[in-house]
Amino acid sequence: MATTETLSSHSAKRPPSLDFNPITFIEQKKQGVAHTAVAIHDFVQGVMAGTVADYQLSAWLMAVCLKGLTEDETFYLTEAFVQSGEILNLEGIEGTFVDKHSTGGVGDKTTLVVVPLLASMGLKIAKLSGRGLGFTGGTIDKLEAIPGFKVAQSTQAMREQLQQVGAVLSSQTGDLAPADAPFYALRDVTATMDNLSLIAASVVSKKIASGADVIIIDIKVGRGAFMKTLTEAKALASLCRTIGAKFGKRLETIISSMDQPLGTAIGHSVEILEVVETLKGKGSTDLEHLSLALSCVACVSAGLFPTAETAWVALKEKLNNGEAFLQFEAIVRAQGGDVEALDPETNALPQPARMATIMAPTSGYIHQIDSLKVAKAVKLLGGGRAQKTDVLDLSVGVQLQHKVGDFVEEGEVLAKVFTGKHHFNEAIETLKSAFQYATFPLDEQPPLILESSLPLFLHLNN
Repeated sequence: MATTETLSSHSAKRPPSLDFNPITFIEQKKQGVAHTAVAIHDFVQGVMAGTVADYQLSAWLMAVCLKGLTEDETFYLTEAFVQSGEILNLEGIEGTFVDKHSTGGVGDKTTLVVVPLLASMGLKIAKLSGRGLGFTGGTIDKLEAIPGFKVAQSTQAMREQLQQVGAVLSSQTGDLAPADAPFYALRDVTATMDNLSLIAASVVSKKIASGADVIIIDIKVGRGAFMKTLTEAKALASLCRTIGAKFGKRLETIISSMDQPLGTAIGHSVEILEVVETLKGKGSTDLEHLSLALSCVACVSAGLFPTAETAWVALKEKLNNGEAFLQFEAIVRAQGGDVEALDPETNALPQPARMATIMAPTSGYIHQIDSLKVAKAVKLLGGGRAQKTDVLDLSVGVQLQHKVGDFVEEGEVLAKVFTGKHHFNEAIETLKSAFQYATFPLDEQPPLILESSLPLFLHLNN
């Protein structure tokens, strides 16, 4: 492997080189030429300074998707993102700092379960999250369904909340890896979301900037994920671990299935309500299982427990006794959110205009719930973006009443649909087509967790 070229941390403070030409830079990647570290840093700085236009960034992103980035180029891009801002200063705050990321899925709200769950174990976590990307839901969008919740936190506010509460859920700040933001936003609307190097640079840069000691990445694979095959997912896992190692960080990865939605809720307000139930030990089995798995790997990696079994038991107890939910309430309260809105009885979250139901057209066993089709249905309802400036309807969504493997009678309710004003009929038809049935049961339930970089965890799988 070639020796990795690194730049001084002062390089982020300088403007792009006077001889840097973004057109030449784009042309080089179009021809498959590998960029130097200096050229990539100049390009990122040009994007930040406005001397590289959106359309030039879009052209380069597409060239990357067509020609790819080397491992070293991916590191240079990650490094440039990190050096565009600050590393969160955690000096003076006691504790072990962990961070968790998901590559994005349908109904994936594990961050909102894992963060308070780990904090209830005494770990510290400053979680930087993004908005919806393509067909996947965004943690920050979901949090904005809670009235008053302030997703944008300064680094100073994050430090204070870490000391007082132990955890913070923030959007990308202007201080931490800010250069990733324009890249991230344009990837969402230029069909460049699924490139391994762009994903790795975005994910790892935010984790490095957060200053974490332990980093866990959940890589989704399947119909409702950017990674469609296990081979792709394994390649991304390996790349993330390699880039992390170049920064002197150890990353652990879990690869989990996204062939059907995670949990039962897909949307924003509906997912917040499912998070509340899960944090009280009453959530859907798959969402709870994956949240526990990610938390288990984090706790073992942080040295809290010697084995996965002991970590699992302790974490499960935090859900069952309500401590994890109380920690979530503390985070919401600290960030200005209305804790009363989390009560399912009052439900002061954004409310849909109407509700419809999807009925089973036949009796049989559910063999498939296509995650991508479910996500497209929610997007048609107004729950996803077609352009980066689109305003989401946080009230719309889908509540599944059955999962893969269940037997249903003809006419039985498959899903509740919470709707607004957008594309109602098209969304309903898209959702109906997501279900496939058979007269015979599945031989076995499809596995949720496909691979873990922490071998001692695997025997607890599924």
